[in-house]
Amino acid sequence: MASAAPYPVRTSVLIADTDHYVRAGIRVFLEDSGFDVCAEAGDAEHAIAAALDVRPDVCLLDQDLTGSSVVATREICRRLPHAAVVIMGGSVDRDGVLDALRAGAQGYLSKDVDGQGLCHALRGAAAGEAVIPRRLVTTILGALDEDDESHATLADGRDIRLTARERDVARLLQKQMSTAEMAAALGIAAVTVRRHLQSLLRKLGTSDRAVAARLLTL
Repeated sequence: MASAAPYPVRTSVLIADTDHYVRAGIRVFLEDSGFDVCAEAGDAEHAIAAALDVRPDVCLLDQDLTGSSVVATREICRRLPHAAVVIMGGSVDRDGVLDALRAGAQGYLSKDVDGQGLCHALRGAAAGEAVIPRRLVTTILGALDEDDESHATLADGRDIRLTARERDVARLLQKQMSTAEMAAALGIAAVTVRRHLQSLLRKLGTSDRAVAARLLTL
């Protein structure tokens, strides 16, 4: 007896990348490989709107998507729980993967993934499989287990919740470190520091680093 196909016969995909040429290249490849590319978007806001409109099997989002791939992932996962979100990053770094998974993404791929790997990952994500770089699985699972948010009281009396990495960034912010210095101190990419910093500043209710540093009482 023939076994059932493990993946959807034709997987629908939304592609979101700030670079039009990147989107076009991925579209051509995926369509040639049997996928249905049902929508494209150039920023987080349009990615969310397009996903709600076309309801794809998989949303393939650029990690550095304008407007935040984390914001888009969180909103898509909240409003379309059937849709799998897969993030593509310029490189695979531990914190980048964690950011994606914490927001609800089902997978994370490096942009240097080969065509066969990309197709396999997208079909797997559509079928409910996790797509995580093998070399990071143990590290990621351990980090997620330790990832409970904790309370922090600000100088103005407000109480907020910070992740462990946001606390790390907050402490370095109090030392008036630059983004590059924070990245070096934490051993992560500068773009990852910026994502944590943006999240921290949103929770603090300010876009001014100096004001943020004065509010923090860690």
